[in-house]
This record gives sequence, C-alpha cells and structure tokens, in this order.
Amino acid sequence: MALKNGMLDMLDIQYCLQNGLRVKGERLVPVAYILSADEPDFGCEGRLDGKPSYATIHALTLKGQKAWNLSEEDLMESGIYDRMWICRRESTKELVRWREGSDAPEPLSEEIWGHKLEVKQ
Repeated sequence: MALKNGMLDMLDIQYCLQNGLRVKGERLVPVAYILSADEPDFGCEGRLDGKPSYATIHALTLKGQKAWNLSEEDLMESGIYDRMWICRRESTKELVRWREGSDAPEPLSEEIWGHKLEVKQ
C-alpha cells in the first residue's frame, strides 16, 4: 500500500485517504497517515523538571499535511509510530491504528487522539 520497496508512495497514500483501506476483509476509513512521530530531544540540558514534554506527529490527511503536538505520555500510551494509519472502522466508527504488515487494526483511545494540538505552520 503506502510502502513500495521500502519507499513511501505518496500517490498510494492519497488514494487510500480518499478511498479507504481494506484489512482482513474489513473496511477502514482513514483519518490520517502518520509520516513520523518525533519524540522530544532534550539536548545536553536534559528534561525540565515539572514541565510536560511533547512529541510532534507529522501526518497526511485529506486536507493536506498536518503537524500535531501530543504529550510524550499520550504518545507512549497510544502506540502511534511512524508510517501508521489512523482510521475509523466503517462498521462501528471505532478509532483504530494500523501499520502495514501487522495482523489487524488495534483500538486507539478517542481521548488520547483528542488531546493532540495542531502546530501552526
């Protein structure tokens, strides 16, 4: 689908965003394709005590390229990684995450997905 010979196929991603995916006979309606989930880099100063840290998620959606901040804790709990689809099951509207090569889509917390903050570009 989105990966061909280890390379991202942007036309295929756009096609799937517009037309959906079929995984193990189940139809999924894509919300976003995660290009990368960049964890925070604290450099030589290290983590700041008491301050929340955020990861930046870069994604493609039907509305174009997006960047969102998600707390590091929410990112770890969500299981969102690079090159992953965020979709809704067509039958139940349940939010799921799916990575090509994995057996089946896995549930994604609506609450965690709702915590993301859009980065102004």
